[in-house]
Amino acid sequence: MHRIHERLRWFVVLVVVVPLMVVVASCGSKPEEEAGGPTAPADPGQQEEEEEEPSPSPPPAGDDGLLVTQWRNPNHIGSLIQDFSELAWTLTFESQPLTAHYKLEGTDSVQGTDFLLIVIDVDMSQWEDGPDYLLRVWVDEDTGTTGQAEIDGEIVDPIVAETIMEGVLEMALFPFYAMDDLRADAVLGVPGAPPLPEGTEWRLGRSTTERIGDLEATVHWLEVDVGLSEGDTTQQWGIADFGEFQMLIEWAATIRDDDEEFSFHMKVDRIVPR
Repeated sequence: MHRIHERLRWFVVLVVVVPLMVVVASCGSKPEEEAGGPTAPADPGQQEEEEEEPSPSPPPAGDDGLLVTQWRNPNHIGSLIQDFSELAWTLTFESQPLTAHYKLEGTDSVQGTDFLLIVIDVDMSQWEDGPDYLLRVWVDEDTGTTGQAEIDGEIVDPIVAETIMEGVLEMALFPFYAMDDLRADAVLGVPGAPPLPEGTEWRLGRSTTERIGDLEATVHWLEVDVGLSEGDTTQQWGIADFGEFQMLIEWAATIRDDDEEFSFHMKVDRIVPR
């Protein structure tokens, strides 16, 4: 178990932490009042005018536009439990797929206490020596604490299970983490969202009708360019409008840093809202 856990941590550092550090360092390292401002002292009136300059408007509402009213972004276990009974997706990094399946089985009692029983299956078996995790976790819905946990059928210490589950989800939910770090809410015009990061450009492209599991949605395709201090990234977002909520259902990204280039692709295969 220790060997597998160490390998998982190595993969998280390679695939998740390093790219996100680049994004966060570029988008969030400057104080708000300095972002995009001049390096030399500026005239106060001019500075105030620059601060009030609006960010690009969201995509137009209408039959062919994208109007986000209820944005759902499952970037951690709490949002998964809150918004979904089931979610399945495939994340491909450098042509190597990772499949993930989250399911809320219902409620179950452990030593007289009721918990939500969730099952998380993350399969990296197509990687060289890649693990296949099957986690069954009994979670207190009010506190988020783990009452009991099984990994591959073995009951394990809840603290150990939480650590592994966090690492597994941090890896599998990488595109949804990226949506937060790249301020997707600002790009999509979500009410109350902060301004767009400097250097972000986006274009709203075609709209298609897609079927995801048993649900049908209008999918709006956006191309997003993010200029970074140490490289740049070009992304394709597929934002599905299910009527009652909107979420990312497909994501492709190419991250360039010096002489290296990494490619990612994610597609949601099944959605069951809660």
